[in-house]
Amino acid sequence: MLPAELRLSEIMLSPAQQDEAQWLEIHNTGDRSLHLGRLLVTVGDEGSERRYIVASREELPVGGYRRLGRAEDFVDRRVLRLNRQQGRVSLWCQGTVLDTLVYGPEQLPVPGPGESLSRGKALAGLESAWCITAPTPGESNPVCGINICEQDGMPRAVRRPVAGELVLNELMLDLPGVDDNREWLELRVLGDRSVDLNGLQLLDDGDRRWRVSSRLCLAVMPGDYPLLAVRTGVGDDTAMPDAVPLYGPALPNGTGELRLQADGQLIDRLYLTSVPQAGTSLGLDPAWDGEGERQYCAARSQWGEEGRATPGEPNDICGPACLDAGGWRALRRAVAGELVLNEVMADPEGADAGAEWLEIFVAAVDGVDLNDLELVAWRGDAQRQRRWLLSAQICLPAQPGQYLLLGGVAAGTEMLAPDVQLSGLNLYNDSMTLELWQDGRLLDRALLPEPASGVSQGLDPARRDATANDRADAFCAARSRFALGRGSPGGANDPCGAYCREGEHWRAWQSPGAGSLRINEIYPNPSGADDGRDWIELYVDTAFAVDLNGLVIEQRLDNGRQRQWQLDDAQCLRVQPGAYVVVAGEGAERDGVAPDHRVKGLDFYSSSAGEFLLRQGDTLVDNAQPVKAASGVAVVREWGSGLWCRATAGTQDFAGLGSPGEANPGC
Repeated sequence: MLPAELRLSEIMLSPAQQDEAQWLEIHNTGDRSLHLGRLLVTVGDEGSERRYIVASREELPVGGYRRLGRAEDFVDRRVLRLNRQQGRVSLWCQGTVLDTLVYGPEQLPVPGPGESLSRGKALAGLESAWCITAPTPGESNPVCGINICEQDGMPRAVRRPVAGELVLNELMLDLPGVDDNREWLELRVLGDRSVDLNGLQLLDDGDRRWRVSSRLCLAVMPGDYPLLAVRTGVGDDTAMPDAVPLYGPALPNGTGELRLQADGQLIDRLYLTSVPQAGTSLGLDPAWDGEGERQYCAARSQWGEEGRATPGEPNDICGPACLDAGGWRALRRAVAGELVLNEVMADPEGADAGAEWLEIFVAAVDGVDLNDLELVAWRGDAQRQRRWLLSAQICLPAQPGQYLLLGGVAAGTEMLAPDVQLSGLNLYNDSMTLELWQDGRLLDRALLPEPASGVSQGLDPARRDATANDRADAFCAARSRFALGRGSPGGANDPCGAYCREGEHWRAWQSPGAGSLRINEIYPNPSGADDGRDWIELYVDTAFAVDLNGLVIEQRLDNGRQRQWQLDDAQCLRVQPGAYVVVAGEGAERDGVAPDHRVKGLDFYSSSAGEFLLRQGDTLVDNAQPVKAASGVAVVREWGSGLWCRATAGTQDFAGLGSPGEANPGC
């Protein structure tokens, strides 16, 4: 073995990990393979040196590198011990010195913790030299003392980045379990030119160092997100096997400063004020444009089975965000007045649990998100409240002009499909105040009267804004019917007041004035059980058609008892002059009566006639005090005299005595 064939190429005096052994590296610079069985390593000056005989192993190939330092590397099974501050190391073969390295004051510089003293690679006719580098055990060393690197097999000058061209963009500082060789960081390339990563250094405020050291230039382009994987020299696992190695100790898991440098010049600086939980990276807000204060935040996107991160890609945005089809995006917060409480079903027919719903009209000019929307219900006395929160990672968008339906779990049926499920929705069956909040801001407040079972309360379309619905009289009971009751879920509300629907359009109804409708015949006591078989006949005593919508039929007894029913259909109940209009309960057909209009629950007192009244709003349309009816016999009003008597004859179809839908016989 000749001196020119085997040389010292690298030495590690202060490993990054205290329990890691010191080591040196040898390099076969000859043109034949070398057997190391007779190699002797001496440490220290002549006469007092420590001697280590290399254990015989396989041959070192041409151009090969080998690290020596562990007990199994030497015949006497001792680990290599080197003086950290100064010393001499020599290679011997059969009494011949092959190579010697002297380091310390006035000699070669002493590397710090985690750094190597390396004989730089000779390149393009340049002589090799010793310098401090990141560890490259078993690999080719970088060039020392000159800014030369290799690209596509050819040497060229290193393009060093300057401040502002590289930014610390994302850091995985702490992974579950042992961090060694699993941590990484991501850079973001700004500017308008390609730069090289070779020679980059990372430093913390505890004087620990990390270095990118390679014979390759490691060029990156503007817009790239290059990854640097920390290599501690312990173990061989890495979370980023294809990333650029960053040699040094494990990254800090606490707060403090990190500095990115090139040739001693500061490129970027980051001060960590907090570190996310293990397995979650810390990323720079992608909205940062290179100017102003930066914001870093914990990643949201799933990263394999390790945790949450976005290596090699744009980071998740900071601040309130939701998951859309294209990834995470900023939440579009609503402002006051952009979401309007429009309709509420607080008391469905049957069990309320989970079957309630409410409708929000989106008055915003642009789309908004319902994420983090909070609904607060105050009972009428304002002493009790209930709250529900729409908390979801998936974006819950609401578009301008949309009637958005929020429903409980049981509301989601084939007949009613809420746009958003509001778990646990259970509103008060009482007068109440509803509020919408988002991000600590009140968006809308609405006062609602006590609801009727199976009937929603809708905001008058003429008052559909977040100010007008602050009055309880802005809401009214729905008249339109849907599969599960009365209401207009997902569509425009019924107008409040004297309106009815004619075809597809609403119009003001034509109210009957006083005396324009006359109570003409009453059937209050069917034979047997009443079961909705009661009916009343009205004569249209006017020269023009009128609407029965809103008409109230009331019966009062002398003892103070009373009952009333209202014709409140959404469709216009148009009746023509001279018509005999029959209003009946739901079972009248069983007696052969074909009513013009049905009223649910119509059931007159049978034991006493009392007084019957017709009212529409504040107008008393007609009243009558008929005689008491007998079972199966109607009472009729004689035209002209106004006298009442029991019917003595019936029609062909009617099962009792009376003339429903026809002129009455005289008394």
